[in-house]
This record gives sequence, structure tokens and C-alpha cells, in this order.
Amino acid sequence: MKKAIILIASSLFLVACNSEAATLRENETITLFNKNCAGCHGLELNGTGLASGIRGLKKNDILHSIINGDEGMEANILTGENAERVATWVSKQK
Repeated sequence: MKKAIILIASSLFLVACNSEAATLRENETITLFNKNCAGCHGLELNGTGLASGIRGLKKNDILHSIINGDEGMEANILTGENAERVATWVSKQK
């Protein structure tokens, strides 16, 4: 019985730690978006006078634009994992 309680408590602790790490990682991704993309695409991803809205776009399309540039947007605004993370996050915003 004692082992079962320790196992359950350990499992709950690990779940809480994973959830906290995921939240921190998402917040970091949002910060990357805000710093590098929101000035033109808007905080709500609906676009501004500088660039179109990007809400509802597919991840691969977003990633392609980040890497290659698009309609006045410089290429490689973000690179590597940061580009991947932002493209994934944006594609999930509905």
C-alpha cells in the first residue's frame, strides 16, 4: 500500500512538472512570435497595414514563409527550432 501511494504521488509530481515545462515553452514561443512577427501580422494574427493575417494557415506554409520570406518579408526571420516552434504555434491558433 505504501509503495502504491509513493508511486501515485510521484506520478502526479511528474505530470505537474511536465505541464509547467510545456506552459513555459509555449510562453517562450509566444514571446518569439510577439518579438519577430506580431509587429506586421498583429498580436491576434489578423494582419495589419504591413502584412496579411496568418490565422488558419497550415504549418508548412508558415514555415516556408519564415524560411524563404514572402511578399516583402525577409527570409530567415527565425531559424531552426525557433522557426519550427513559431510555425507550429501559429498553425494551432484558430
